[in-house]
Amino acid sequence: MNEQSINIVHHPGDFGNIPEIPKELPILPVRNVIIFPFVVAPLVITDEEKMAQINEALSDRKIVGLFAIKPEEEEKEEQKQEGDSEESIFNIGTAVLILKMFRLPDGNMGLMVQGLSRLKLLDITKTQPQMKGLVEPIPEQTVKSVKIEALMREVIEQFQQIVSLSPVLPEELGAVVVNIENPGKPVYTQLLPGDYAKRKDGSTFTFELMHFFNHPEMYENAFQPFAKSTDLLIASAFWNPKAPVLFTQAQAKQNDFKISVVSDITCDIDGSIPSTKKASTIDDPFYDY
Repeated sequence: MNEQSINIVHHPGDFGNIPEIPKELPILPVRNVIIFPFVVAPLVITDEEKMAQINEALSDRKIVGLFAIKPEEEEKEEQKQEGDSEESIFNIGTAVLILKMFRLPDGNMGLMVQGLSRLKLLDITKTQPQMKGLVEPIPEQTVKSVKIEALMREVIEQFQQIVSLSPVLPEELGAVVVNIENPGKPVYTQLLPGDYAKRKDGSTFTFELMHFFNHPEMYENAFQPFAKSTDLLIASAFWNPKAPVLFTQAQAKQNDFKISVVSDITCDIDGSIPSTKKASTIDDPFYDY
């Protein structure tokens, strides 16, 4: 099965309370996909068995558990050497609500999903015809304190600054976050190329993704407002060597650069992330920069 994920802009606060997550859920193993709680993103499903699993979920509560396939199992999954199993996937994933299902022209299935909660996979109860398992939601810590409220205010202020600088984010988005009471909701932000790259000639035209892909040398870095507002960066976008880097070593040394942890899924050595000097391994996944 090949899954494709394309990030979209999500307005925080659009959703109400999280629906009740059943103790047993359909389990959907995925690759190269990260869905955080409260984030909306599309998925493309190409495997017939997984499509049947989604159809079954749509007839019930429309909630499935997404769990990443372990790297050493991806080749087996791709070559269909063996079926999905508890050993082939990580035991921490995300419960997602299927907001919309649609058929693509090539016959594949498109989904629009919303992350609900982190999950722990307790046990696999069924593998055929579709995998199901017992799960346990991992609650976000929402106990408020003076420190947490101060951090929330800082995040909201920084986010409003980002909205004011972005040519693609609506001004109303800055007002929406003010009404967020759950400290977990403002945490996750997904960026599109139009958020972190801008035209060198100062053009104010609407950002065109294909123009950026075809002429990356005409763009420059616009990531710095985000680097001043977050402490964790997960980089997973394709990078063209002709495109601007996300940030430079000099920028990373500035006092207002707040990112302290980088997970570079692209793993482009000396690429868009200057701290990616070597590839990490499963046995030794971290290194200092």
